[in-house]
Amino acid sequence: MKQRVILLSVMFVLLLFTAPVLAVGGGITIEINGSVYTPEVAPVLENGITYVDLASIEKIIGADIEAKGNSLTIVKNQNVLKLQVPQNSAYLNDNEIKMPAAPFIKDGEIMVPLRFTLENLGAQIGWDQTKKTVTVAYKETRNGMSADELLVKSSEKLMQFNTYKMSGDIKTDMEMLVTGEETASVNIGMNIKAESFYQKEPLVIYTKQKISMSGQGIPAELQDMTAESVLKEDVYYTKLPNQGWGRMDLSEFNFKELIEQYNTQDPATMLKMMKDFGINSTFGNDITIGGKEYWVIISTLDKAKFAQEYQKMLEQLAPGMPGVDVNQLMNKTDFNIYYYKTYINKQSLLSEMIEMKTDMRLNLKNSEPTDKSAENIKMNASIEYNIKMSDFDKPFTLPDLSSAIDMDEILSKTDVN
Repeated sequence: MKQRVILLSVMFVLLLFTAPVLAVGGGITIEINGSVYTPEVAPVLENGITYVDLASIEKIIGADIEAKGNSLTIVKNQNVLKLQVPQNSAYLNDNEIKMPAAPFIKDGEIMVPLRFTLENLGAQIGWDQTKKTVTVAYKETRNGMSADELLVKSSEKLMQFNTYKMSGDIKTDMEMLVTGEETASVNIGMNIKAESFYQKEPLVIYTKQKISMSGQGIPAELQDMTAESVLKEDVYYTKLPNQGWGRMDLSEFNFKELIEQYNTQDPATMLKMMKDFGINSTFGNDITIGGKEYWVIISTLDKAKFAQEYQKMLEQLAPGMPGVDVNQLMNKTDFNIYYYKTYINKQSLLSEMIEMKTDMRLNLKNSEPTDKSAENIKMNASIEYNIKMSDFDKPFTLPDLSSAIDMDEILSKTDVN
């Protein structure tokens, strides 16, 4: 039973993006340029003042933050704001200013007054008492482009190449509980070194993943393994641990059509799509890495808007998933991207590095409570990505897929009990 749980956990991470359901919880809401931002640490409202953690200041306005003990330095462009816990005196560009309230520590997190901090770094702050919503308005440009416009420009540059490579690390911490006739639970740490090769015409996506797992009860054969998959047009190939290549026809899912629609979008359509999905982007401070100069863009998601648009996307795939209720699926999954950081090369305008942190929760309940053999599955995962883009317009070699057999045949031979 436990081996089955572990295999389910592996498949969950390999398929990473499940349909998200997103209901913003109670308490204080933060809107950035009209999109809701959900921080990892909940804001605190105390004596009429909203406090947020330091990571939220970074995500909202793109500031760099240094904390040494109780001393804080927050840098945004040319502005340097220095704070001290628990003092209500601060320094902005070496000029002393008074704070309405002092920073404090709550559950190990340093909390700072949101309005005071962001307004002194250039943002405009509003408050809707009825909705308990903080509104943040902040815009800046690089080379005359907003963060959204620069992301679109970088995407256009990428689409000029027929091939490219993505490589990097994916770190996952996961808890999974399966109940039914038997109960099993596992806590898994998973480190994945991944390479993904993309070809636009004809469509090919080839992915290789080296997976290292740690946790109680993980069989030796699953502690270190390799997974491979290939998407060629509308045919998907996968190589499971200790198995050969399997083949699955995905023509009914319209994957190829969806990817082609994305690749051929004009800038105006892409900007609208970003707005519809609730993507809010702001510039971080420029940075130099390995002698290359980069613009840094930090993006966050409005969970409700993202859920609405993601559901529309799933509904386009629904004809290829008979028996799947999209609404029901979304009501079982919670998904949140805390941040998505893109490094754009100033010279080439290509996005060369990407960092992302996300949480995912899945709750699949047995629809027939009288059937004790059926399983309920709960899964929580925290995932961090560090990805590099390279090998633009360089060819790559696919594995030999000529002996691939139908996936149903492979699964029928696999004993996961």
